[in-house]
Amino acid sequence: METYERRRARLFVVTGFAVEVVGSLITLGRLISQGYFSLSTASSIELLLSDLAVLVSVWAWWWLTKVTVSSDDQRSFMSRAFYGLALASILFTSVALVTLFQVPGYIQHGWDLAPLWAQGIGELAKCLGFVMMAREFTWTDAAHDAESSPGPVDADLAS
Repeated sequence: METYERRRARLFVVTGFAVEVVGSLITLGRLISQGYFSLSTASSIELLLSDLAVLVSVWAWWWLTKVTVSSDDQRSFMSRAFYGLALASILFTSVALVTLFQVPGYIQHGWDLAPLWAQGIGELAKCLGFVMMAREFTWTDAAHDAESSPGPVDADLAS
């Protein structure tokens, strides 16, 4: 059965991906409404591939969360993998924020910058979810160790 912490972590990551998809759809809708796709086929393909990459990432991540581990080494690898994903997400958040605050002549709100805000917020939510998933494997290790070692009462009974 899935733990509460894992469900909560999954909620953060799914929310992060969903916010990013909304940002991508805003960009896509604005570009279509401005006739941008008729100007450049390469740019059209780039935007569609970007949206497809987010969907494939969700798919791959979903299957990664279904993995069960059976040894301490595997728990450590899974924990490190999720911390690595969290680090990547925080770096993407940093890129979005740097881009947002270096855009000259724009106010940092409005529909023009909504996709960047969505990317930053989505990546931050994913980062939190990945950290929670990594900690879930760490907590599982601690619980596993506590179950396998005899407690003070068991030690007294054994002697």
